[in-house]
Amino acid sequence: MSKNNTKTFLVSLVVILLIVVGVYAFTSQNDNETILPGDENNLADEFDNEDDLQNRENVDVSPEEQGAVNTYLENNISDLSPEEAVLGGTFYITTVNFPAENVAIVNYDDGHIALIARADYSYDNEQVEINSFELIENNEMGEVNDNNEEDAVSIEDQGRVNTYLENNISELSPEEAVLGGSFYITSVSFPEEGIAIVNYEDGHIALTAKANFNVNSNDEVEIGLFELIPDGSTVEREENDDTNICVDMCGDGVCQEMVCMGEGCPCPETAQSCPADCS
Repeated sequence: MSKNNTKTFLVSLVVILLIVVGVYAFTSQNDNETILPGDENNLADEFDNEDDLQNRENVDVSPEEQGAVNTYLENNISDLSPEEAVLGGTFYITTVNFPAENVAIVNYDDGHIALIARADYSYDNEQVEINSFELIENNEMGEVNDNNEEDAVSIEDQGRVNTYLENNISELSPEEAVLGGSFYITSVSFPEEGIAIVNYEDGHIALTAKANFNVNSNDEVEIGLFELIPDGSTVEREENDDTNICVDMCGDGVCQEMVCMGEGCPCPETAQSCPADCS
């Protein structure tokens, strides 16, 4: 009987030890995953890192807010920029992204230098206020290539066309905005003289169109043709030169929102044209 009691005691002791070791291991693992005091600052630093902000996907900002911020930046970019335009020129917006609430990453240039800035803003009662506008530290401020095909269109005319499109995009679009909303421009490029490739959206659908334009002797913009480019198709330039066809990179895991317009450049992608990369 004594031997049986001893055996039972030893088995019980082993079971208790195993339970204690298991509980200790589980507790240690949770402790390692717990954010320690001071780690909140590290998380904030990661969020404030400009590289991280540039690579973040757009947050859920209402179409009305995006449109208002885009319009405000478009109308005030030359005044907001800490860097002056070259040779007394003017800046124009190329793209605006919203990686965090009340934060916009603004790409803009004047045809000579291309800049990227972070704009911290507030939006209240349909009014936009820019609280800070600072160039991103790792901004290369690189000069625009003198051989860039956009040089076929003068800086002044690019600005005029951008402004005209911004003010008239909802009327020009063959497709109506969803739920009675309004369109706003996300980017405009000039692959050759008299032609603009326009990316625009209303927060629900994103569209790309080709606009044939002319700037007359009175500096007035005239749009001769404005037609949608079929979703997912390659954007071909005139002369049907194979080297002028963009490369379809949909499915590579990277949303090609900002693209070059040279030989071998990727096709611009949107959530509609390439949901696999831009969803």
